Amino acid sequence: MDNYLENINEYQSGKKLKKAAYIVAALITVLGAMAVFAPAITGLGIAYFITAGFFIYGIMKVVTWFKLPEELRSGFFLADGIISAFLGGMILFDALRGPEGQVSMLFVLSFTAGFMSTVNGITMLASYGSLKRAGFPSSGSILWGGILRLLIGILIILNPIGGWFTLQWSWGILFVITGVAMFFEIKDLPL
Repeated sequence: MDNYLENINEYQSGKKLKKAAYIVAALITVLGAMAVFAPAITGLGIAYFITAGFFIYGIMKVVTWFKLPEELRSGFFLADGIISAFLGGMILFDALRGPEGQVSMLFVLSFTAGFMSTVNGITMLASYGSLKRAGFPSSGSILWGGILRLLIGILIILNPIGGWFTLQWSWGILFVITGVAMFFEIKDLPL
């Protein structure tokens, strides 16, 4: 009898898990569709979310620094928290003032993404030679990934606002495909 009850509990928890997975897949698909068909609204919402997260991240780093034992405190850790909170707060305050601030927020976030992509591409290109000499089997993909990241980063830096919306459409398409694929994968789960 106990084994029977365990099987029922496992079945019930599996059904709940499957239901939760369907909800996540639906949310991902809807967010992706919103990013594709309403990139300005979705992009602005995501930009606010990222900027607020950056501000909260800075505050949490400062709070964490004060809670750390004195021997573990680092000036760089505290400085990173202060600078992150300050910049995140300034950008968020500016964005809440009106459309010019919102464009400025998109510009800063997009430029940062372009800069990070450029640096990542340069790092990958620098790694390519040593990986090839070491006989790394996928060194060609490192080379092409580095070239693509470098080019994408430069294009975003040259046109940050257009780059932001291109990122929105790319994320949107990726989310829609991922969400639809999740529906099919969940359907085939043996739960």
